[in-house]
Amino acid sequence: MSKTPRRTKPANESKRDAFVRIGEKRMKVLIKGIRSLGNLSNRNAYEFAPADIATMVGALLEEVEEFRLRMENRKRSLGFSFRLDEESDEGEQKAA
Repeated sequence: MSKTPRRTKPANESKRDAFVRIGEKRMKVLIKGIRSLGNLSNRNAYEFAPADIATMVGALLEEVEEFRLRMENRKRSLGFSFRLDEESDEGEQKAA
């Protein structure tokens, strides 16, 4: 099985141009993925609890904050972990 060759950067591409080219491509993939997650809101096809939503949104917000900190050179952590509980009680209420 052969690997697809990596595309090389355009000749004489500046660091800024590379950032824009790659950043736009990656943002499009991320936005498409987030919109795809939104399709899970169809209650005719899926069952989920408010806790599931909170877990997913929390994970997204943590990753956005991690991205922001990395871009500001304040923190570098490449750890990633995400998991939904297999069963979640829709009627379960958080104590305030």
